[in-house]
Amino acid sequence: MTNRLSCPVGSHSLDLRGSDARGLRRLRQWLSAVLADLGERHVTEVMQVADELASNAYEHGDGPQMVRLHHCVVDGRTTIEVEDSNLETVTVGQSRFGEAAHRGRGLVLVQNIARAWGVRRRAGTGRKTVWAVLACQAEPRADGQVGAMAVS
Repeated sequence: MTNRLSCPVGSHSLDLRGSDARGLRRLRQWLSAVLADLGERHVTEVMQVADELASNAYEHGDGPQMVRLHHCVVDGRTTIEVEDSNLETVTVGQSRFGEAAHRGRGLVLVQNIARAWGVRRRAGTGRKTVWAVLACQAEPRADGQVGAMAVS
């Protein structure tokens, strides 16, 4: 499979429709399995971003509907997408519970980890997709071989 940039990708999806916040555990387990051949640092940062995007879907709506992961083997670019049914505007650094709640910093984390991120509304579906792209580079594995990926 190739994307519009003619980059071979590994694409995976996880259906979380109807799940409650325990779906976050399922998401982490799925990412661990899908990213098993990648470097620990890469897996950790992809998990942080995916966890934050999915948590927002649980907190501000009915939870994530679908999670998609695309990994380009040429340049190491990894894209995580979380689709949900909440069409509210996404706001960075603010919580609907106010500053005293010590919340609203998750998208700041995403912004700091990701090369790019954004929101895509899906016309006529009542859904949106929040996505983030993480940059990767080769990282030596424990066995001394190079080939696993790490977020830069």
